[in-house]
Amino acid sequence: MFASAAPIVLVIAVAAAVVTLYLMRPSPRRLSVSSTLIWRRVLRSRRRTPDRLRWWLSLLLALLIAVAISVSLSWRHLFAPVASSGRLVLVLDNSITLSTLTSDGRTRWEHALERARELIRAGGEGGRYMVADTGREIASPRFEEADAALATLQRLRVQASRAEMFPGVLETSGSDLHAVFITDGVGPVTPPPEVETVSVFQPAENAGITAFEVRALPADPRRYQAYVEITNASRRAREADLSISGAGHLSITRRITIAAEGRVGEVFDVSIFAGGPLRATVSMGADALAVDDTAFSYLPHRRVLKVGVVSPGNVVLERALRLLPRVEVVSMPPSRYREGADVDAWVFDRYAPRRAPALP
Repeated sequence: MFASAAPIVLVIAVAAAVVTLYLMRPSPRRLSVSSTLIWRRVLRSRRRTPDRLRWWLSLLLALLIAVAISVSLSWRHLFAPVASSGRLVLVLDNSITLSTLTSDGRTRWEHALERARELIRAGGEGGRYMVADTGREIASPRFEEADAALATLQRLRVQASRAEMFPGVLETSGSDLHAVFITDGVGPVTPPPEVETVSVFQPAENAGITAFEVRALPADPRRYQAYVEITNASRRAREADLSISGAGHLSITRRITIAAEGRVGEVFDVSIFAGGPLRATVSMGADALAVDDTAFSYLPHRRVLKVGVVSPGNVVLERALRLLPRVEVVSMPPSRYREGADVDAWVFDRYAPRRAPALP
């Protein structure tokens, strides 16, 4: 079903204009010649059939070109998917990958909004429209008039959510409607089979951090390493700068090369940083998606904890405590226990002081 008659009228008008131009014949020019003998011979030998055939072929070719241009300019309005009842459900994928820049400098999200507006405007003022999103930013989607639906689109935003899913709006809206899902196809959202999918995907140059983890070395619990994984979504190998920064030291930067549509894992010794947050950043020229260029992790503080063990003697307990990383054991018999000793925590074994200490 055509959403509007205006594009059809445009195509018919263009075709009629081309035919009219071909039927128009310029007035013959009158010239004086010295002799008509040569022209009479030309007229006797002229064949009209090939000329007429070329005229028809030229007209047909001109019509095809004109109609093709007209349809290309108005195809979105000509074939806009509007249900026969005038009820249209628009579901937009607002996952974070829609923030990717496209070749024209706009994001995929801007293209998705533009496509949704075109569908609403093509449906006309008399239609009813429901706008929903995969991130559930619209808590209770409902059918609205065209102006209200356009205002709802204006409020939608791209959001970083791990719980994207196709909203269950079709089960509660009846069967007499048409549903369109506008997406870039990158996320895991799968629409029902009766839903029409409109893609706004364009290939883009992008490198992002897909893993960032800090762990202590098994051989030396006081030293830490950071593992960073970078994925290249481009269709060609790219070079990028990978940096780790934190408190207490200058950042560490490493130049890496990532294969086309590949990934690289890098290991950094982060023991030089003080405890606290660590930030990993990847920098690549012409990166279309900036939100995945930064990741954070946490480096535990390496302060040694003094633990006072008050016991008449327990070798097993003391040995177990000394196996813990960043723990210094200070053992003493009950007779030497003093509450103000320079320790961070107390462990009492088969002994109970008269008053509970202020420290844990």
